[in-house]
Amino acid sequence: MHRLVPLLILVGVVTLSAGCDPSAPSSRQAQSDTQDPSSTQAISSPDSQLEDQPHQLTSVSHTESRRQRLTQHRLDLETLTARLWPKADAEAGLNWLQTSAAGSGLELTELLPRSTVERDGLEIRPYMVRGEGDWQSVVDWLQAIESSPREFGLQIIGLQTINGRVVTEINLAILIDRTTAPELFAGRDVAELNERELGQAIRTTRAERSSIQQAFDELGAETSWSQPIAELTALLPDAARPLRVTLKPADPHGDTTRFTGRFTLEVPDAGLVPGYVRGVQKRPGFVEAGLASLRRDGNDWQRASVTFSFAGQTSSTPNIPTGLAEVVTE
Repeated sequence: MHRLVPLLILVGVVTLSAGCDPSAPSSRQAQSDTQDPSSTQAISSPDSQLEDQPHQLTSVSHTESRRQRLTQHRLDLETLTARLWPKADAEAGLNWLQTSAAGSGLELTELLPRSTVERDGLEIRPYMVRGEGDWQSVVDWLQAIESSPREFGLQIIGLQTINGRVVTEINLAILIDRTTAPELFAGRDVAELNERELGQAIRTTRAERSSIQQAFDELGAETSWSQPIAELTALLPDAARPLRVTLKPADPHGDTTRFTGRFTLEVPDAGLVPGYVRGVQKRPGFVEAGLASLRRDGNDWQRASVTFSFAGQTSSTPNIPTGLAEVVTE
């Protein structure tokens, strides 16, 4: 009996200790967890919603970024197409050339079309143009072309005095609007375009914008061809006569603002030639100038040929970035 009493007491203590363990779940809690299995989902649901929000924000931000990009491309393209001859009147550029030549006192004797070149967003129509007048009429006409309401691309210019008349031959190109991007919108707002339409509009607009700007750069549409001829003429000594000038890009496939040329003139006194050459060398834009030849030309006149290199200035219209360096995703 004395051995059993301590044993019973020990068993009772252990039983009481187990019943008072605060870490053990109560029967009410166990029953609640068993009967409401959705309680775990109810707690985790807000976290799941928060995880989804970044994805939604990213999608909205990407779409909005593409819309902004398209809007900028449209503005750039509109700026460029405003300088092209309108697609609705493909002969407008040619008619303008003829009218402006007559206004400058120059008679166009020949207009020979060359093969048309089609690119994204534009059509390039090259011509070989011949005209007759006087020296200043040709210079005035070239200046008129450079200040025309739409762009021309000049490529080669030649002037030659024959029997008191100046015969000019010019290779130029008329740039005509052939953009298709505006038709993709058809009066709709950018915000109305779905993802597929948005992607197509971005690709088309960017391609046409780049193509037109590249054509301007290649054809020297923003370069003054009349400036070096006008400078060479203005520096002529008294009684000197211009005979011939040729002008072409130094690198037809590179920088169209740099020209090389040869200018031939007659002077009554050979002593006037060195001063003339030095005067050309000092004029802004002329990178170099030198005397190529000097010989007697009859009636005690001297014929001098001056070679030169000219770095022209572009117009104040800024180039539109071609987008080739952009790092964008569609």
